[in-house]
Amino acid sequence: MVEWVFKVPFMVLILIMVLPVFRAEAGTLYKYVDSEGCIHVSNIPNDPRYRPWLEGEKSKNYLEERRRLHSLVERAGSKYRINPDLIKAIIKVESDFNPEAISPKGALGLMQLMPETARRWGVSRVFDPEENLEGGIQHFKSLLEQFGDLRKALAAYNAGEQPVLRYRNIPPFPETVQFVQLVISEFKKLQAQRYKN
Repeated sequence: MVEWVFKVPFMVLILIMVLPVFRAEAGTLYKYVDSEGCIHVSNIPNDPRYRPWLEGEKSKNYLEERRRLHSLVERAGSKYRINPDLIKAIIKVESDFNPEAISPKGALGLMQLMPETARRWGVSRVFDPEENLEGGIQHFKSLLEQFGDLRKALAAYNAGEQPVLRYRNIPPFPETVQFVQLVISEFKKLQAQRYKN
């Protein structure tokens, strides 16, 4: 039996660091929150408060899928000469690496392609991570070439090209401003981790 107890706010950091490995090793995971706010996670539900949290096959496949996506990003980054950490930052903010993500506005898949953008770049299976990634990177590269500026290209990726052209800068849309900030922040974090290792 393996049991971990986390106190918020440290729980989020610990889960991010160790949960993928723990999930892959443990099979089905169970959790409960006690009266002091501690989160208990175990692979053996020896307390009646435990409830299923992550099913066995899902937990085993999670780590493999995450590695596969990161490998696809590295290869595509090399192919299109776009820093893979920048691509990962966009994906993290857009879909949190969920290849089946659907936004309220209709953006689809890993890189959250709108249907017309997917068609433009020849993506017929938007929920296929490789196809979505190819189309998303080609689209982003074209925006980088068009605007010649990372922040404007990110803004255009989020809000579309016309608003960036109209304002000649990042449009003052809260969602777009936040998107650009989040991607840049995530990119810097990934770069720091890459060069630290």
